[in-house]
Amino acid sequence: LCGYSCAGKTRLAQWLRDTQSHIHLEASDFMYQAFWRRHGVRTGIKIGDFAESALSQDPTVVPKVIAEQIQEKQYSKVVVSGFRSPNEALELQKLMAPDRDVQLIFLDASQPIRLQRAIARGRDDVTTESFANRDEQERMMGLGEVSLLPSCQILANDMSLELLFDRFATQFRHLLDLQCSESLPSRERELEDLILI
Repeated sequence: LCGYSCAGKTRLAQWLRDTQSHIHLEASDFMYQAFWRRHGVRTGIKIGDFAESALSQDPTVVPKVIAEQIQEKQYSKVVVSGFRSPNEALELQKLMAPDRDVQLIFLDASQPIRLQRAIARGRDDVTTESFANRDEQERMMGLGEVSLLPSCQILANDMSLELLFDRFATQFRHLLDLQCSESLPSRERELEDLILI
């Protein structure tokens, strides 16, 4: 799942986790991990600047780690959210082939709607200017090009979460018909989430 900030990626991934037993892996968690290893927790460098630099130098870093985790844990149903570059998405598709099919979905919502969501969340002291700057940085990373990839499908998220879930269930029904081969107990899934946090 890709899309600009507040497009609904995490909420949709959580819904897939909670209702369809998907394992949710957030790409930015792995980017933060690389960031902290390199610069420490207390640094004046912004994560967005680090991510932009990292993606320009080697866009395969995060997809490689995610692919390794999927293969090591033998997850059958996984949702990955938060890639910012088409090269990240293409790398994951390449690493998973031919054993796994990777469906690339771009969540689309207008900037005013996403800004309202960001303000409602009350995080990061969001302003119109700071939000536009974040969009621009993500665009510079290549996020807008993800939706242009031939393998990418667009999913509109300009209304309620319920409508988003309904649209997903309709448009991507084939992804919901999979039988879960791993029986990951809810306590273990919660532990996976805590490890990522």
